[in-house]
Amino acid sequence: MKAVVLAGGLGTRLRPLTYVMPKAMLPVGDKPIIEHIIVYLASFQMIDEIIIATAYLGRYIEDYLNEGEDWDISIKYARGKRPLGTAGQLKTAESFIDDTFVLINGDILIEVVISDMIKFHKSKGGTGTIALKPYFLPVKYGVIDTDADNLILNWREKPNIPLTMNIGLYVLEPKIFDYIPPDRAMSLEREVFPKIIASGEKLYGFKTETNYLDIGDLESLDKAHQEFLSKFTLL
Repeated sequence: MKAVVLAGGLGTRLRPLTYVMPKAMLPVGDKPIIEHIIVYLASFQMIDEIIIATAYLGRYIEDYLNEGEDWDISIKYARGKRPLGTAGQLKTAESFIDDTFVLINGDILIEVVISDMIKFHKSKGGTGTIALKPYFLPVKYGVIDTDADNLILNWREKPNIPLTMNIGLYVLEPKIFDYIPPDRAMSLEREVFPKIIASGEKLYGFKTETNYLDIGDLESLDKAHQEFLSKFTLL
């Protein structure tokens, strides 16, 4: 099975670091983010080829990873001419894909057992499966529930609201490319997935409590440095 890594963004929230290197090459602990991801993907025997979708400063990623010899896995490159968002970047890898594939954002550290997620996806038969993690949104104020007569029914002082978030790991069918026009900046999260749902095709959520770090800005990069050695075991 093939895996696609999205690593073509500008990383604007990580400037000035990303003026001189792509976000995926920023170090966390003893290696760049992209190497953590390669090690993670290569640990699952069903994944035998990784396609890195690059654009901005992509040559640095290619010079570091080459063809994957150091990790005993085949690495190829879908070279975009410019950053195209998550969907547009994925579209550049279409020619490499001929069956069910794994997609992962190039700025996360994660420990989902991909083999379990693939098995779940195959059992459901949908267009895609999205890894989901519960989290709690803190509310700064008291939340009051009332009835039609304004009688107070319930009082929750500064509650944590339970929600579920997308953590940037997917198992997808090639038909997803039908929803993405070529050479156009487009978002999977804001445009493609809502269209799939509206069309009646099925997306499923694979719920997990796994360790997860999203390295989207300078604060989260610093947090990743502090946490990954004590928190992560697969990387």
